[in-house]
Amino acid sequence: ATLIVLVPGPGELALNGKGLVKQRTTKVKLRIKAKGRKRRKLNRTGRVKVAAKVTYTPNFGLPATKTRKIRLRKL
Repeated sequence: ATLIVLVPGPGELALNGKGLVKQRTTKVKLRIKAKGRKRRKLNRTGRVKVAAKVTYTPNFGLPATKTRKIRLRKL
């Protein structure tokens, strides 16, 4: 799955969450990929819910974090 994030300016994005592969990027699209127990459940049932924490750190300023619940489905 892909999560599109709108950011106000240049900086760095980080994706964290239980059962998610951690990722850091400066791009606006974040790829969401399950791991561990969540990945096994996704393979077994075809769907799983994960809570993704996206942290935006501007070049000059304090970081801000938002959490979103995302349902992953296997195609």
